Amino acid sequence: MWNQPLPTMQGAMQGAVQNVGHGKAKVSKDSKDSMDSMANSGSRNTSRSRLGARAPCTAPFRMSGSRSGSWAASNRTNSGKAKVSGKAKPQPSWSQSQNQQQQSWGQQNNAQQHGQNHGQGKPHDGHHGKHGKPYKPSGFNAFAADSEDEDDSFEAFMHGTGKFATGKKNKHQTASVPLHGGNTMSSFNGRSDRLINAPTGHGVRHHYLNAKLGPPLLSRSPFIPRAIVEHLMRRKKDAAISIKYMPGDAISNMEGVAHTFVTPIVLALMHGDYAYKGSHTVLPYAGRAREVVVSAAIQPDFEDTNGMMALARLEHYPIQGEDWKAWNQNIASPDEKYNNNTRMSYDARVRSHLIFHLIKRLPSLSEVQILSVSQAIKHIEAGGITKGMAVQLKKGVVSLELLFRSYVEALSNEIGALEATCLKYVYTSDPPAIFARECDATLLNRLQATALKHLVNLNPGQIKNMRIFAFNDYADPQSVSYFANALLMTNTMVMSKSDLFPTSQGGYYWPPPEGRGCLLVLHNNSDAFGQNIETEGPGGSMDGAIGCNSSVAGSLRRDRHDLVSQIFERGMRLSVW
Repeated sequence: MWNQPLPTMQGAMQGAVQNVGHGKAKVSKDSKDSMDSMANSGSRNTSRSRLGARAPCTAPFRMSGSRSGSWAASNRTNSGKAKVSGKAKPQPSWSQSQNQQQQSWGQQNNAQQHGQNHGQGKPHDGHHGKHGKPYKPSGFNAFAADSEDEDDSFEAFMHGTGKFATGKKNKHQTASVPLHGGNTMSSFNGRSDRLINAPTGHGVRHHYLNAKLGPPLLSRSPFIPRAIVEHLMRRKKDAAISIKYMPGDAISNMEGVAHTFVTPIVLALMHGDYAYKGSHTVLPYAGRAREVVVSAAIQPDFEDTNGMMALARLEHYPIQGEDWKAWNQNIASPDEKYNNNTRMSYDARVRSHLIFHLIKRLPSLSEVQILSVSQAIKHIEAGGITKGMAVQLKKGVVSLELLFRSYVEALSNEIGALEATCLKYVYTSDPPAIFARECDATLLNRLQATALKHLVNLNPGQIKNMRIFAFNDYADPQSVSYFANALLMTNTMVMSKSDLFPTSQGGYYWPPPEGRGCLLVLHNNSDAFGQNIETEGPGGSMDGAIGCNSSVAGSLRRDRHDLVSQIFERGMRLSVW
């Protein structure tokens, strides 16, 4: 049942502390060859709150905005447009559908382990069973003063000798991060250029799913209600490999698109460096771990035509957006979504809500300038996005203005939260692969760079903690120069991601001096529909590789009572318009 409390998980892991320094930024050398870059393509972000430290926890979770009737009934009352097919299965009310389930989140997860729910990919690692005592990693060592006789080699780094030998710990330097509701959390402590002892035995993910970890920090756009944040975070299916909504799911296609504007951030322990060597893998540390920040940001989803394309596609008629103020009280149940007509009507209202807050009105095909992909890329490179621009893709025409504003919103959520939580950080980014099947990846890279430049210009001096921006340019060698131009007004070094994980160091993380003492920000290329980071094997995707070899899944468990207890104060986001 939605309002059934779950066992409290107290945050207990203590990470290493952070030594804050200041590095000047320059644009690094050009990227290395594409195969090296691909081999070190990157890590998806998932961020979580400081290990072992949480904001004051609220009461047992429950979905806000309780309803007295079904979404279909509410929609008929409000607009008179929803129609339900007579052949569809009966649509119970929200409360009835929840009472029929009569299951706590823990019970639902046990049922999923036996394959009773759609989307079951792999069983939950450790969702059942008692939570063991939390592992408390020892802090890693302060970076000693530079000395010519100290060993600065990769071997010293990996084995704790030379500059990396036992020494005085860094002083804790934290700041208060404002949360929604007036609470605060501490900023993240740690640095990623040192490894810490963190033995977990076999099954890293299983270990952390049974440990007591802090919840994620959730950063959202102002037009995403809290109830929707909780719905998206709790009601993903176990796995979503190349699929979106399927009958019986809780998250509809347009709700999945809305997840683009909700970004979880996790402070995590990573037990190896991600690498791509013909398949997704992790280079292990042998009993050690690296403290990182993982951003579980959702990339604009062009895997098929049911994601971002469904939001941005232009028709022969304009679509006037409408602010759905009562969305949080009208989340359609899985049974209501089971009916095609009801679900399509519901998704149309969600789409209208997103359009309203992104561009107010989606123009018709006759009102826009339609460009080819190559023309659109050249236009963006020359001067950015202008009103009324659209691009012809293989399966439709989409609004470039809406895509651009989607990137701006998503980056504002993510970078605003990282600036508040990380005293110094190295940001890594990977181009979409699977999520770019229906849209050119280079076009999406240019939209991302243009959106970043827009935020930098609109927020002078606000992006000050990002020491390095590293982009995986294996398929788009020119991309680094566009990101360098975007960050020109900051002190950020821009480089190829392959230079952060050089082959000369075996593909392990080896930052330049500007990255010393910083937290490494990774992306796990999270999915809006499935909890792949918790269930997928290590070789199928970046999500699975990071999930199997880190503590991230423990912080993102769908059944934890404090999953949405740390929502970033929206006023702290970067300004967007």
